[in-house]
Amino acid sequence: PHGGVPPFDRVSVEHLAPALRAGMEAQLAEVVLITSNPEPPTFENTVAAYERSGKALERAQRIFATLCSSMSNDALRALEEEIVPHLSAHGDRLIQNEALFARIEAVYRECEASGLSPEQTRLVWLTCKHFERSGAKLGATEKAELSRINQKLASLYTRFSQNVLKAESQ
Repeated sequence: PHGGVPPFDRVSVEHLAPALRAGMEAQLAEVVLITSNPEPPTFENTVAAYERSGKALERAQRIFATLCSSMSNDALRALEEEIVPHLSAHGDRLIQNEALFARIEAVYRECEASGLSPEQTRLVWLTCKHFERSGAKLGATEKAELSRINQKLASLYTRFSQNVLKAESQ
């Protein structure tokens, strides 16, 4: 009734890259809808909308991560090395989206006066702080450098994880 367990026996490595890419594109389109909203930023049209974005990518990533960590093979490892830096760059595109961060910051500044519940206030705070701590306030040059570093770290972590799995299987 809640979606159950993904049919891992029917998932093919060839399905994963298109699903992940489509998920990234869908989330970027969802963020465009948020940032192009002509209404003033509110919890619902900005923070909650951002929180709801990326569900297709999230599902694909969960399947991908499960397969990579438990049922890895040569094709999956090659895909992992290829796609993980793209996933990292995607995350940076979201965090470094100035229009999105400006809307989130506007909701954050109005938190006290907006009558949000404690849970909503906490989500606004967490979202704003996550963006800040992940580089949203950096200048363009620093953002580009951070993204380069994040992609390199993603590649290195992938290789490290693959080496650990390889060592454990011997």
